[in-house]
Amino acid sequence: MVSTGFLAAVIWWVIVPQYGEAAATLRSLKKLSLPLVLLVVTLELSSLTAYPGLTTSILGTKRPHYATMFRIDLTGLGVNHVRPWGLSVQRLALST
Repeated sequence: MVSTGFLAAVIWWVIVPQYGEAAATLRSLKKLSLPLVLLVVTLELSSLTAYPGLTTSILGTKRPHYATMFRIDLTGLGVNHVRPWGLSVQRLALST
């Protein structure tokens, strides 16, 4: 019973006030140029496929497969977008 009340309170005070802003943001997405969005997505995908190739070329003969490097680079990108300051904070914490 308490958890249901807590969930209702969170929905009422956190989610409902943000709905108006989200709706306005979604309406503003209609103004984007489709060719420009497709260009940006293409460039982003090409950079995601180029970085593992660059990394494997730098590592030399004893290097992991391209798919492994792609997964490593994609995971690093995800961590950098989720954690504040990305992997630098993690590396600093591990070094001390």
